[in-house]
Amino acid sequence: MNPLVGKAKPLAIISIVLIIAISYGLFFYLENTTEQNIRNSIIQQQLQNQLRDIQALSRHIGTDLTLVVDNLHGLANSKYVQQGDLSSNNTRKLAEDTYTRLNGRDNIIDRLVIADKTGFETIGLAAKGQQSFAGTNISSRPWVQETLKSQAPTFSNGFVGLDGNYRIAIGYPIANSENG
Repeated sequence: MNPLVGKAKPLAIISIVLIIAISYGLFFYLENTTEQNIRNSIIQQQLQNQLRDIQALSRHIGTDLTLVVDNLHGLANSKYVQQGDLSSNNTRKLAEDTYTRLNGRDNIIDRLVIADKTGFETIGLAAKGQQSFAGTNISSRPWVQETLKSQAPTFSNGFVGLDGNYRIAIGYPIANSENG
């Protein structure tokens, strides 16, 4: 007699159940692994896209800041400003031209201020509908103090301006090119 004759049916059922269980387990393991790989791949792509976007934005901001500083350099070294004329119509016209050049294309700036060495705004230009603060003493602003101290272009931390709007300011010193 064959000892497996009576046990063949239960053994076949157990084998089928084991095959099904192993197949489902393997299926769920592979599905989970594939899903995790896809998720990681998507996250990596998103990180790369964000990094690329941030780099492009950084270059754009850098270009804008260079443009602003270059224009402020030109204004500070203009004939009228170098002669100490910080409030005449000639200086105002130069300031307006600089403001229009920087504000016209991409609205890089929203204000342009010329202040004397005591921090008193002699010329203040602002976008239409915004208040000009010409005549205001801004000497207590940290970026103004730093610009006066360092005699170099200074970028402020963010601050709330007199009009309640959040701003970042660039201070550019006006120094006589002949005697400093």
